[in-house]
Parts: sequence; C-alpha cells; structure tokens
Amino acid sequence: MKTKKLITFVSLILLVGVMVYTAMFGLGTKDVGITSIEDSMKLGLDIQGGVRLEYEAQTDLEGDALRRELDGTRAVMLTRIDSKGLMEPSVTINYDKKRILVEMPGVSDVSEAAAFIGTTAKLTFHKIPEDVVITREQVEAGDLRIDSIESEEIADGGSVKDSGSRFLTDPGRYTGYVVDLNLDRTGTKAFEDATLEFVNRPSGQGQIAIAVDGIVISAPWANYVITSGDSYITNMDQTAAENLALQIKSGALPLELKEVRSSLIGPTLGQDALESSVQAGLIGLILVILFMVIYYRVPGMIASIALILYATIILFSMVGLQATLTLPGVLGIVLSLGMAVDANVVIFERLKEELKNGKTVRAAIKYGFKRAMKTIMDANITTLIAAVVLYSFGEGPIKGFATTLAIGIVVSILTAVFFTRSLLVLIDGLGLVKNKKAFGSLKDKPIKDIKLLNHFKVWFAVSGVIIVIGLGSFIINSGFNLGIDFQGGTSLQYNLNQTYEIDDVKAALDGVTVEGEALDAVYIKTGIGETKEEEIIIRTKQSLDVNVRQEIEERLNETYSSVDFREVSQFSPSIGDEIKQRAVIAILIAAVGMLIYITFRFELIFGLASIVALAHDVLILLAVYAVFRIPLSSAFIAAVLTVVGYSINDTIVVFDRIRENVKFEKRPDYFELANRSLGQTIIRSINTSLTTLFVIGALYFLGVDSIKDLAFPLLAGILAGTYSSIFIASPTWALWRTYKSKKAKHYTEA
Repeated sequence: MKTKKLITFVSLILLVGVMVYTAMFGLGTKDVGITSIEDSMKLGLDIQGGVRLEYEAQTDLEGDALRRELDGTRAVMLTRIDSKGLMEPSVTINYDKKRILVEMPGVSDVSEAAAFIGTTAKLTFHKIPEDVVITREQVEAGDLRIDSIESEEIADGGSVKDSGSRFLTDPGRYTGYVVDLNLDRTGTKAFEDATLEFVNRPSGQGQIAIAVDGIVISAPWANYVITSGDSYITNMDQTAAENLALQIKSGALPLELKEVRSSLIGPTLGQDALESSVQAGLIGLILVILFMVIYYRVPGMIASIALILYATIILFSMVGLQATLTLPGVLGIVLSLGMAVDANVVIFERLKEELKNGKTVRAAIKYGFKRAMKTIMDANITTLIAAVVLYSFGEGPIKGFATTLAIGIVVSILTAVFFTRSLLVLIDGLGLVKNKKAFGSLKDKPIKDIKLLNHFKVWFAVSGVIIVIGLGSFIINSGFNLGIDFQGGTSLQYNLNQTYEIDDVKAALDGVTVEGEALDAVYIKTGIGETKEEEIIIRTKQSLDVNVRQEIEERLNETYSSVDFREVSQFSPSIGDEIKQRAVIAILIAAVGMLIYITFRFELIFGLASIVALAHDVLILLAVYAVFRIPLSSAFIAAVLTVVGYSINDTIVVFDRIRENVKFEKRPDYFELANRSLGQTIIRSINTSLTTLFVIGALYFLGVDSIKDLAFPLLAGILAGTYSSIFIASPTWALWRTYKSKKAKHYTEA
C-alpha cells in the first residue's frame, strides 16, 4: 500500500517538474512538440511595442449606410497596412460608436504609422499602355505600385458617385459577381475617351488600373466603349467583388476620421518593463515561499510546490486560450500568486485548529479541508465577480489584467483544494511526518480576550479622519490628478540617453505650438535601471497631432543628439468622459453583484455590512489618489475592483466564522460573538495580507511607472481591505444585529 502511495507522491512531484521544464524550455522539437511559454505566448502591444490608434468617423450617416462607409474605410486601412508589410495587424470597427480601432504590433516608426494610417484615401484610375500588361498575380500580391509602371491618370475618386457588388445574370454575355461603378460627368467622359482608344487598338481592348494610395487593387480589361456613367467589372468571386467595391467606394467617398485615442509604444520600453515585472514577480514569489515554509513548515512546503504548479498552469492556460499577455496582465498574475496563498492559509489554519483539538493528522486534514471549503468558495466567487465585471468594462491591457486574475482565481481553487490536499494525505499515509509540530506551531492560541470591536467608534473615527484628509486634499488641489485618459490629452515618453535638466527640455521645446497656442506641458523625470533619470515624460492636456509630435521629437534630437522614442498615449476629452462613466457603472455593478451573492449565501445583514466596508475601501482609495496625486486613470477601475474583490475575500473569512459560531448561541451577545470570531481568524487575515503585500510590494519597488501607478493603490487598498474586514465590517454587522435584536425584543415584550 505504501509503495503505491510513494509512486503516486513521486509522480505528482515529477509532474510539476515536467510542467515547469516544459514551460521554460519546451518539449520535443519546434515541428513536433510543445514550445516554451516564451515562444508561444501572445504578447500585447505594451510589451512587444507597436501602435494602437482609435479613430472616430465624423459623419451623420446611420444604419447600413454607415456600416458600408466604415467597412470601406477598414478595407483601405488594411490595404495600407499590408503594403507596409506589417505583421498581424488588427483593424476592428465599433459601429455603434462610429469608431475604428487599429493595432499594429512590432511597428518601429510610430510617427510614420500614425501619419499613413488615418489620412484620407486617394483613389485613382489609370490608362495602361498597349505594351504593358498587369496580371492578376501582380494585383493579388498587393505590392504593385502604379508609379512603377508606365500609365496615365484619367480620373480620381472624386469622379465615383457610387460603387457596389451584386450577382449578375446576363445570358450570352456574363453570369457571376460584378462590381458596379457609377461615375459623374467628368469620370464618364474620361472613361469614354480611354475606352475609345482601347477599341481602336489592334487588340481591340485595354486595361484600366484602379489604385488606392498608389497600390494597384484591380486592373480590369475594357473591350467596348463606355459611353454612360454606369459600368461593371467582372471575373471575380463574391468576396473579391465585395472587397473591391468597398475599396472603390471608400476611396471615392472617404470618411473624415478624427484620432480620439492612441497608444504608441517603442519596442524597448515594453521589453524593459516586462523584464522588471518578471524579476519583481520572482522576488515576490520567493518571499511568499519563504514565509509559508517558515510559518507553516511541511504544509508550507507543499503549498509552495502547489504555487509553482499554479503559476505554470496559468501560463499554459493563457496560451491555450490565446489570451494576450499585457503589462497589467503580468501584474494580475503576480497579484493572483499572492491571493492564491489565501486558500492555503485558510486551510492550514483550520488544520492547526483540528490538531490542537486532539485530532490525528489524517482526521485534521479531512475536517480542516471540509470546513475551509465553504469559506474558500465564497471568498473566491466574490473576487471572481469583480474580475468578470472588470473584463466587461475594461479595455485593452486592463482586459488582460482581468483575464489573468480570473484564470488565477479558478486555478488557485483547484491547486489548493486538490493538489495540496493530495500531497498532504500522501505524506501522512507514508508516515513521513509523525510530529504534529511539523504542521506549524500549535502553541499560538485564538485571542480570546480580544475586545477590538468594543472600541468601534475609535476605528470608525480613524477611517473618517483619513477620508476627511483625502477630501481636504481634493478641495485644496481642485480635484484629482486626472490622467490623460480621463481628461483627454497627450503623454509622450522619450529616453534622452543622458542626464538632463527639466529647464533645458522646456527651452528646447520653446516655440512649439498646438493650433496656435503654446505647448502647455508637465515634465516628469522617469526611467528604470540604467535609464533612471535619463527618460522624460511630457504630458499635456492638449491633443497633439502627428506633426506636433514629430516636431517635439526633432527638437529633442537637436538638443540631445540621440533620443529614443519610448511611448505616446493620446485621448480625446470625449473618450475620457466615457471611461469615467464606465468606471462608475463597473463599481456599482460589482457591488450589487457581491451584495446579492453574500445575501444569498449568508443573510442580508452580512451583505449590507460588506457593502459598508466596500464603500469605506473605495473612499480610502480615493483619499490615497487625492493625497499622493496619483494620476486617476482607467487603471483606477482595475485598482478599485481588485481591492473590492480582495476586501470581500478577507471579510468573508471573518463572516464565515461568525456564521459558524452563531449557530451555537441561543441569545448571543453579538459584539462578544464578533470579538471571539475575530480572535479566531485574525491570524489568517494578517497572513493572507502579508503574502499579497510581498508580491505587490516587489512590483511597486521594481516595476515601471505604468505598473507603479496601479501597484501603489493596490498596496493601500489591500491594507484598507484588511482593516475594513476587521474594524468596519464586523462591528457594522454587530451593531446592526444588536439593533435588530433589541427591536425584535421590544415587539415581543409589547
């Protein structure tokens, strides 16, 4: 029997080893096998570098007419991108908001990309000489430029009144898909003259090349004189006909596009940020492992193995789901590592309680896991609600954060409940650990005399003072320090490759104007590692177009000779209003969802007390943003919902013990009961907070600015969440319960 258990134990350990090895180095060959995570992970633009541009169509068109115009514009954009040879471009349309989102990973010249992608399409028609033939293969290659062959321009897109595709049945002549072309008077005359020349040639025919932005997209033959403004192009399938019609129509009737949001990231910035984030994550993971092993001993070692397995499964899950890894996503993975330990802490503390009560190791494992299960499920489901809401309302990299957080929650339950339990049972069955002390110190006892909640007025006052300080800072500073994605504007980041003075940068940019007004910017020194104090962020409320951005870069190059582009982000004010609205809605939906779940699993008073604690955490977080002048941006949504989920997680640990204890009380003193429950759970509340603070703290001290802007509020929020679960939620529940009890007693006596 022991031999079988030993084989199972060794097999599980080897499984973890193989998975880690595969994740790091792959298994097999590139052609047959599994590639490493590094080679197979899909990286976001903020890591690999590239451009993300969002345009808003300036048109009153609606319905099908709008869809056709947007589809045509998208077709032209893809043609332009393809002509540049860019890899894996993405052009998506939001028809409801009349917006087009363009993502181009790996772009090195971001200024050129922004310049060519959003300009109005130029459609031209060219008469091809008799001794030149454009083949279908040349057109389909997509790189034939009209200026590379001899031709004569006969008309442009302004002559096209309309274009569309249809299936034509013309017995004796042609049956199949065609592209209709409707021309104005100028275009009709030009086509008549050209086709008249064609029929007078010895061959009796000729080609008219159609080009968009100089790239030939079609070269149909004409063998009769086109005298009317209506003609059609034949010999193509349905898809080709639809695409050609869209390209022609878009070139003829281009939509005016306004750049409302952009994010241009140099490739070196993303790689530097990824390396520093991974380094911080590894340091945080090591700190967590050391803490777990020292405090919980054998279970801590098993939890550490489970944690490594957990991290590996998350990475493989992301590859399998084809999820994109973003910098906030890296933060989500690291954060989930800290939170994954929470389930183990809850289980191990329960296990220790059972051992103190005299149970055998086997019985303690059985009952410890059984009694911890409800707490773990309730705590993680509420956090999962926050992750789902964040994914629904977040955008771009924030969705990556939500994805990794959600995957992490699910995987943490599986590894903590199944893998950790299996190893513990096997170790006990093999008789490897006979001394109960190997499961952690059994001398620490519940703090029975804790009377913290009796001083609830003090704890409420402390929170009130912090919130008032935040409100005062908000008033003194005339509001929050809004990020550009909330208020609109532009943020540029460059590496000047040398130390510098802010005044010298200002002098270099003196005279730069934006729509006739002087550049009004804030200058921030930044950088990590070797580039510390060599990089600069230039932020302005003004929206800087491509020309202004190029002028800024040219002036910096004149002064500092070697300037590397790092990143630019731009948002229009309308986008900022939209993001703020989404933030409020997301927080409200998450709160309502949690209230419903906690009410269903516990009771309404528990749910209401939790909402009071969540409101407290949000207000504390806002105070932190106000006092420390942290830019209030779309990352705020991620920070709030993560803190809300974490706080609920911690609160449920306390509430679950209250719910358990209240069953044994006929006429409980609710404050005494809450104090007792708090004494039994306060160690696990502190330990779960510590493990999470380890990993987030490492990210804050070693991460890049974009990570720090999210990591610092998370640090403050986790502390606030731990505080509120102890000093706000519990006394609120006790007060409410006591009031309800007295009210019920009053009616009974009456």
